Amino acid sequence: MKIANNLFAVAGVARYGHETGRDGPDYILGPGFPHSPSILFEGNRFLGLHLDPPEDPRGIWQAQYQPATVDWAVPTFDPSRAEGFDAFLTAHRDWMMAMLARELGQPVQLLATRRSTWIEARPRS
Repeated sequence: MKIANNLFAVAGVARYGHETGRDGPDYILGPGFPHSPSILFEGNRFLGLHLDPPEDPRGIWQAQYQPATVDWAVPTFDPSRAEGFDAFLTAHRDWMMAMLARELGQPVQLLATRRSTWIEARPRS
């Protein structure tokens, strides 16, 4: 399994490894993935403090990372006031696009929807 071109951004500490035992409810971790040598990391970005990180020859490492301030003011909808639904959809979409841009570090470009026939949309076996 290849884990490629991802962004791993942590505000605290990320630790990579495998379980070697337990101490009550806590896992004891050993470094790496020795039981899964087919797990490969390639071309990922690692922001923040990562302990026992995986090998990633094309990886980009940035230990100094300050996460963006999170906007938890998620728009809400009151179903007893249906006339506000259009405004809610607009506000929620704007909030979601801003959240994605913050997390991905760049504006998000949505793809245009494409009509499909019932033949294209049917489940394939």
